Amino acid sequence: MFKHDKCFYAFCRCLGFKEKHGRRFLSDAISDAAKTLTTPSVASRMLVITGIPPDLSSDTVKQAIRASCNANGGLDGDEIFLPELEVPASVQEVPSGSLESEETSTDQEENKKEDTPTQHIKGYAVINVISKAKLESVKKSLYKNKVLVSSLTQDQEEAGDVPEEMLSVTTVLPTLMGEPHANTAVEEYLNHKFFSDENQKEMLDAATLALTEIFHSCFIMEHKQGGSEVRHESGFICLGKDQILQNVQENLLCVFFNNIRPPKKSLAEQTMHILRRYGMLKSPDKEL
Repeated sequence: MFKHDKCFYAFCRCLGFKEKHGRRFLSDAISDAAKTLTTPSVASRMLVITGIPPDLSSDTVKQAIRASCNANGGLDGDEIFLPELEVPASVQEVPSGSLESEETSTDQEENKKEDTPTQHIKGYAVINVISKAKLESVKKSLYKNKVLVSSLTQDQEEAGDVPEEMLSVTTVLPTLMGEPHANTAVEEYLNHKFFSDENQKEMLDAATLALTEIFHSCFIMEHKQGGSEVRHESGFICLGKDQILQNVQENLLCVFFNNIRPPKKSLAEQTMHILRRYGMLKSPDKEL
């Protein structure tokens, strides 16, 4: 960390005896250390489980997942996203005799059961473990969980010998993209977290608050730096490319745009794409 012994000596003197001439070395050391530390994000602690036997009940699957996770630090908020769908009950068929009559037809109608929808799991789940360091341990435990691999043939002695097409436990990239077969589960999980209705028109309060704080962080950063006026004549706060692209720690909007951009598109290109599509013009002769 320190290039010379004198720097290290000055750093120690400042830290131990509050000597002013070592403050610069102390500040540089703290800055260097902060850059090497990365806070684990939710995505880095997320696991997508696919290939869960669909004939299992929701409670059974959740108990099995909790058992595997609790042995390795537990789940974040004890939350398990296990979507279900309604499946119409099968209609009971009555065998018809050789003679057809009004009486036989009436008996058949009376013996038919009404279609009563039942809940069935979709076969995948999304979880967030508490510790990123326990990801691999949780994955191994899930693969060995006899409840989740109950559809295996009986001659497979070890539950750990699971074919990939039957049960899969995968991680998620920082871009919230996973393996192709897991992306459907991740997308449905994110919709569940963001929207309060199936039509995806109303966002949850927590999602609205998070996006508002991300947007305001850029405005507050620009205000502290004494930058240009960012208020539109309509009263709205309008942030342009120059403000958004300031790569400073407190500008969460820059981080947000960088994480949602496609791999082949630069941050500047992604920002301009969003501004052109969703932004407003300051005036007819000025760009966003």
